[in-house]
Amino acid sequence: MRLQAIIDLGKGLRAERDTDYQNTAHPDGLDAFVDDWLCTYHTLVDDAELKPIVTKLRGYYDFDYPTRVNRIGTAITILRVLYKAYDTATAPTPTPVRAEQVPEIPAVLSASITQTPPKRTAKQRASDNVPAEVV
Repeated sequence: MRLQAIIDLGKGLRAERDTDYQNTAHPDGLDAFVDDWLCTYHTLVDDAELKPIVTKLRGYYDFDYPTRVNRIGTAITILRVLYKAYDTATAPTPTPVRAEQVPEIPAVLSASITQTPPKRTAKQRASDNVPAEVV
């Protein structure tokens, strides 16, 4: 649930950024978006990392342009860090492969992998540039 909250808040703030901070990305403005977000994710209202973000967005309607740019930019940056930390923490740890688990390559394939390809004639190289429909 926390990850989805981070994603949803990030999407909303990016939409505001993409409309040049004009408070028009959401039907009733960013303040209403934040209120709706808080209603949806009410269990995270006191989250130590999300609460400061939401608190700094309160009163967005009254902010001047530089303050809007700063607050949205800072919030998006923090949300990205939280998202990456969450993603890293929940990613499965890769299992190391031991040498005895790697299948042996058959000799026929091994030889073909190490051989250099035969030289191509000028005619063969020229046909590489001909569209497939013509050939």
